[in-house]
Amino acid sequence: MPAGKQHYPGVVLVSGTGKQDRDGTMAGKPMFKALADSLSQLGYAVLRVDDRGTGQTNGVYETATTGDFADDALAALAYLKQQPGVTKAGLVGHSEGGAAAIIAAAKSKEVDFVVTLAGLATDGLQALKLQNIGIIESAKIPDYDKNRHKTINLRMFDTAYRYAYTPQLADKLNATYAAWKHADDSAFAKDKPGEHDHMRFL
Repeated sequence: MPAGKQHYPGVVLVSGTGKQDRDGTMAGKPMFKALADSLSQLGYAVLRVDDRGTGQTNGVYETATTGDFADDALAALAYLKQQPGVTKAGLVGHSEGGAAAIIAAAKSKEVDFVVTLAGLATDGLQALKLQNIGIIESAKIPDYDKNRHKTINLRMFDTAYRYAYTPQLADKLNATYAAWKHADDSAFAKDKPGEHDHMRFL
């Protein structure tokens, strides 16, 4: 709560992908704790929560969806709005938390405002693809291998998205990889005759 004030707006901090404690600790740095301190000094009440299955929060994180995190954010917001002095309240979401905050705002008029920090500007599948391409591009490997990594990764993402939560998922992923490997082996043998392929072990 901000010091010296009787009435103030409030915010709930909504974390991004991965189980995080209320401090939003990443790489040893309590990002959300620092953000909460700054916002409180600016006159905001700030609620930080442990993610599902983390710290003092129960539940199972691994089976939760972004929609579930949006519901969690709404529950936190309802609690914050019950606190004396809070006049209005919104959500500040980081990364996937930004998407959860927007979903929450679409579901409830109780969300007075939304702020996204490095939030998604595309759908989740496209965001994963772009992040993966960025990781590959930053790797110190030959362009030839970068293109191979991009090809198989994008195919696997598409397959996983298409067959998610179906009994065929594992078989479809294995088939996608097998088809790519067959084509890639042939291309590598043609493009780099006599060379050893260091890219993969299978």
